[in-house]
Amino acid sequence: AMFDVVGFRHIKEEDDTFLNTKLAELDQRLHKISGGRTRAYEAACQLNPEYVQGKTFRLAFLRTQRFDAKKAATAIISHFHIKRKVFANYEPGFLAREMKFTDLS
Repeated sequence: AMFDVVGFRHIKEEDDTFLNTKLAELDQRLHKISGGRTRAYEAACQLNPEYVQGKTFRLAFLRTQRFDAKKAATAIISHFHIKRKVFANYEPGFLAREMKFTDLS
């Protein structure tokens, strides 16, 4: 019934133990990924580790991928790769922060 109303199937309750376990799995997956596509992610980590490694940012990707840490890690790497490619002419710090409406003008 919930799916019919809001478009989401029921997901396991997000208690602290569950979230911490999934965040740890995501960290492990991110450390396993290597190659050219990780350069933007690595640069973002250097520029603003509080943002990139922050719980809020990472949980957004985990929730989007239904807590599949492997898919979430791939999505994070892709996010920074595409952000760097599309917004290459912006100031370097742009990569490691939230995009604002004023950035587009």
